[in-house]
Amino acid sequence: MRSFAEKSADTSILEEMIRRLKVDEELTYEAMSTALGRDVREFCKGNLNSARRICERDGIVLASMPKVGYKRLGDTGIIDASNSHRLRIMRGAKRGINQLASVNFEALSDDHKRQHTAAAAQLGCIVHFSTSSARTKIESKVNGQQTLAIGETLGLFKGE
Repeated sequence: MRSFAEKSADTSILEEMIRRLKVDEELTYEAMSTALGRDVREFCKGNLNSARRICERDGIVLASMPKVGYKRLGDTGIIDASNSHRLRIMRGAKRGINQLASVNFEALSDDHKRQHTAAAAQLGCIVHFSTSSARTKIESKVNGQQTLAIGETLGLFKGE
């Protein structure tokens, strides 16, 4: 019996297929299924997710191509794909705020009131910083530097 730290053979095969991809090359579900001898979408989702995560740690990033498979992204493709992450995070934060709004705040204990207020404030900040206009504001202050300090980023929004 293998330990949890060991990769399965299917994960290793998928990882190798991903590593062989050049930027903008596609890896189809059909090719993966053929290599594994079974439908990767039906029987090997976990293996595929593990292989993708392993490769992402080494800078190999894939984009999903619905009903086709995956495509390896280059640097600009990774930046473009980050927009979908930003939007997903913003939508999730908005849902959280809407759920918190349905709470009968006055009926809560003092401890739960503090937790509610803190959660609403955090989610509100996430929504605020996740908008396209916030991204544009941050981009306008970046002068070719690779990182922007959190304090400096927060300072851009003082007074709003």
